[in-house]
Amino acid sequence: MNPNPTLDPEEYRMELFFRSLAPPATRAAQETITDRLKRLDDRGHIREYELTVWGSCIRLDTTPRTPTEEALRDKVDRFRRLEQRTEMSLAPSFGEREIDPLLDDAYTVFQTPVIALAVYADSSVWGVFPCEVDGDLVTVDACLDAFLRRESTVPARDATAGAVTTSSSSVADVKGGGDDDGRRTDEK
Repeated sequence: MNPNPTLDPEEYRMELFFRSLAPPATRAAQETITDRLKRLDDRGHIREYELTVWGSCIRLDTTPRTPTEEALRDKVDRFRRLEQRTEMSLAPSFGEREIDPLLDDAYTVFQTPVIALAVYADSSVWGVFPCEVDGDLVTVDACLDAFLRRESTVPARDATAGAVTTSSSSVADVKGGGDDDGRRTDEK
């Protein structure tokens, strides 16, 4: 068991989340980010990527009515577990809040950003962007920059901080977490 493995690009998969009814400026950003994901895939820096459409919030206190709702709730749960296990914070881009409608009972929703990116190492959530790490915002663009700059393999993780050190000084680290069982991905 190597404490600092270099993960093969074939182990990384990305999922871009965005809103279908976004304003024109946001649609342009979505297209730009999608083009960057295509470049990552074309250059062999990741195994694959997928695009997922979601709304501005996901209701948490009811049973999902469709397979799509169930899949989104599962992903949100995985993101929240990653946040609990690591020093990463999903706030302020993601968050829970109570909705108190006038004619019905209050309920809880998980608010989502207009654009988000989940990075998976094998089947485990490695990171969710945007996020805050050590008080610094790590954007979707910063994550993509780090993957686009690397060579044919992913740089070794910093075993103490869960960081992927990039070869550029403009983005010091893109920090990810562990797998869905609470183990660090660098301990496998």
